[in-house]
Amino acid sequence: MHAHSSPALPATPRGLMAGVGLGLMAIAFTYAFHVVFSRSLSQDEGYLMITIQSFIEGHPLYDSVFTQYGPFYYFYEWILHALLAIPLTHDATRFLCMVHWLGASAILGLAAWRITRSTLSGAVVFMQAVVHLTALASEPGHPQELVVLLLALGMLLASGVTPGPGRVWILAVITALLAFTKINVGIFFGLALFLALRCVAKDRFSGPAWTWLLAGLGALLPLALMRGHLDAEWCRHYALIAAATVTAVFVLAKPSPDGSGPAATTWIKIIAGFLAPAAVILVLVAWTGTSPNGLLNGLLLTPLKMPGVALLPLPLSKPALLNAVISLALALALLARWKTGRDRLTGPSTMNLGAMLDAAIVPLKGAFGLVGILFLIGDAKAQFAWLYPWIWLVLVPAGLTHQGGTGPGFPRIFLALTAAWQGLQAYPIAGTQVTTATFLLPLAFVLCLSDALAAAPRWEVMRSIRDSFMRLAPGPRRLARMLGLVGLLYLFANLWCHLASIRDEYASLPALDLPGSRLVHMDPETTGMYRELAAYLEAECDTFVTYPGINSLYFWTGKRPPTHLNSTGWGQLSHAQQDHILTSLRQSRRPLLVVVAAAAQSWSQGAPPPILPLVRCVTEDCREVKRIGRFILFVPTRSPQTAQRGGRPPLAAAPDLIQGNR
Repeated sequence: MHAHSSPALPATPRGLMAGVGLGLMAIAFTYAFHVVFSRSLSQDEGYLMITIQSFIEGHPLYDSVFTQYGPFYYFYEWILHALLAIPLTHDATRFLCMVHWLGASAILGLAAWRITRSTLSGAVVFMQAVVHLTALASEPGHPQELVVLLLALGMLLASGVTPGPGRVWILAVITALLAFTKINVGIFFGLALFLALRCVAKDRFSGPAWTWLLAGLGALLPLALMRGHLDAEWCRHYALIAAATVTAVFVLAKPSPDGSGPAATTWIKIIAGFLAPAAVILVLVAWTGTSPNGLLNGLLLTPLKMPGVALLPLPLSKPALLNAVISLALALALLARWKTGRDRLTGPSTMNLGAMLDAAIVPLKGAFGLVGILFLIGDAKAQFAWLYPWIWLVLVPAGLTHQGGTGPGFPRIFLALTAAWQGLQAYPIAGTQVTTATFLLPLAFVLCLSDALAAAPRWEVMRSIRDSFMRLAPGPRRLARMLGLVGLLYLFANLWCHLASIRDEYASLPALDLPGSRLVHMDPETTGMYRELAAYLEAECDTFVTYPGINSLYFWTGKRPPTHLNSTGWGQLSHAQQDHILTSLRQSRRPLLVVVAAAAQSWSQGAPPPILPLVRCVTEDCREVKRIGRFILFVPTRSPQTAQRGGRPPLAAAPDLIQGNR
């Protein structure tokens, strides 16, 4: 995986390498297809599709179209579905998920190749990333697909030896695009970029005081971000693990001796690189009809309120917290070793703790890489708990822990800082976001394993094996190389992707076979339920609303929702917005409400305050007409005029009422 000073093996023929590359991509495509088209329906999938449809039709974001995601995501989707005329269907959405999934994996693999100059390293990172991003298949069409693509592109641009002005300008552009897709991801990426550029500058932070001040502020930021839930043990552990990781990475981000950071004039270009696309996006948002107040609500205030609306904990045990504390303590001890340059870490015995620290780095880097690649592959939550705090190992040159003249360089500093800060994006909803938060870890695994192999004490034995291989005749040598590459393909297809079982599972499931979903396969019970529900809605109503938001039904039935306020959970909407939806629904000649039976039955125990308008409508103004699977269908019994005589007048669709409190 790593270049070494010993004689190199003869280059593998390009044709053979191209064949292996095509084989890897074919396996990845087959795996991604069968996974993404056999996943159960995600509420986010239909929700995002209906918001994209509303935006393409000309309705302004945030003022009319409810969404908590940034405008760049919607401009990107407009290019795909309006400009390139890709149909807005479940089949097309899932194919695009595959493109983003495999594209991000390939770009991250290219970044590994540029850093290590090892084709094998690039191939392993690609395979690891493909398996790691499997969770994307659970939420096709989600903005996180665009996020991982931009993160991978950022790593590729940063993988050069020095951060040239043009390259960092594009990184600033990526920062803006991320911020206008998911604002928290953009902020974390921009913060990592700023710190990485300052770390490689000649003056770094103009003195140790600045270094420790920024390290302290970085440690406090996770606690401040999660302050609303710090009373919960899992959240305290999460915040402390993130704080320890950010601190360890920052203090060890030691600059290269050449001080290759950007000059003052380059900083102007970097700022312009962020402001130029931001200005273009803001102009386009205004041009499409979004008001300044709507943009403020949708881009900033709604994400800030998300911890109080939706919460999915990330369980982190006390041993995981202890693991982070040990990691931070070792990083600080290593920093002291670098600072002193001599053996101050000597105990009362003859044991030299400084030398022990030096000797431990190579095994630690090797263990970090092997555990991530072989044992925790694809397990994002376990990687976060046990390996994320050790990301600083990427910054440590194996065997050079106390030599003050060597630094890790910009690519590794930027990788470590970005991976550390992106770990925060799994709060407050630790679902698929844990996967995107740990997306850069496979690159770190391979880099550390590469370092360990290059500096392993038994490298001479490995080199003698290489020399023995070199003495083989050309024919056996080619055969051995081909067998090795075939073994790599076998490992990817059978041990990591489990391709045969994935194909069998897809083939065993019935096709959903609804409009735009011909390739989607799901379990027989769910498939039958959605088919019956779609057929009933198509025949028996003009429009409908669902709780929770199963917005895929609009695409399967060809019906239009009564408004453009279509979310996954009504708790995200204000009471004014909910009343507006229900009023618009009643104005239809044949309206229906589709409610999950478990939720409707629980309302007899009391109405949850966030969805009070919906509960009052169902319990007071509707009657049940049919049950299909786990859904109950209701029809309103009161017209808007009757509801007005009953003391609750319908609300007009005024923009200020539609915006509401999100």
